[in-house]
Amino acid sequence: MGPVLFLVVGAFFLFLGRTFWIKHQEFLKTCIEVPGIVKDLVVKRSRNSNGSAYTYEAPVVEYYQGRTTYQFVAEVNAQKHNLKVGDSADVYITPEKPRVAKLVCSNNERLLMLKIMIGLGSVIMVVGAYLLSEKGLSLEQLMSPFNLIFAGALVMLCFKIIPIINQVLNGPIYHENAEVVSTREKDYGFTDEEINKDKV
Repeated sequence: MGPVLFLVVGAFFLFLGRTFWIKHQEFLKTCIEVPGIVKDLVVKRSRNSNGSAYTYEAPVVEYYQGRTTYQFVAEVNAQKHNLKVGDSADVYITPEKPRVAKLVCSNNERLLMLKIMIGLGSVIMVVGAYLLSEKGLSLEQLMSPFNLIFAGALVMLCFKIIPIINQVLNGPIYHENAEVVSTREKDYGFTDEEINKDKV
């Protein structure tokens, strides 16, 4: 069952990584950059790959769109990006949904993670294909009812382990993460660019 396991797990990582990649590129095509400023640092908890917990400081970033001021907690380690209170931090937003916000400086990290996921899935699938060739399994043996049931059980297990997959496949990769801080009654004829430049 080793080769089948490698193939299924590899295909799963490859499919998931490619899905995230496509949706992230769609987000980049529809978004714009607006200037933001770090207003605060908050302590967040996370876990390493070995399961051990650790804390880090995440920046609270404020930005402006139209007559509205927004804030969100960025999903990055402020120390790694050298972000301190008062620093400028450009933000990706979509004009139609300005409450969906991502730091521009975190884009390279996100793309690297997706490349690693796609690459890992490809390598695992190659190893599975090699093991299959070494064992000399025929297509009929590979498509046996037992192997198909085993593969299906693995896929279902993956969906149980990573519940976010279903929402990723059926909706946008990023959801609203910013809160409205304040709204002006009038913009006094200024454009969004002039307002953003003035406020930052």
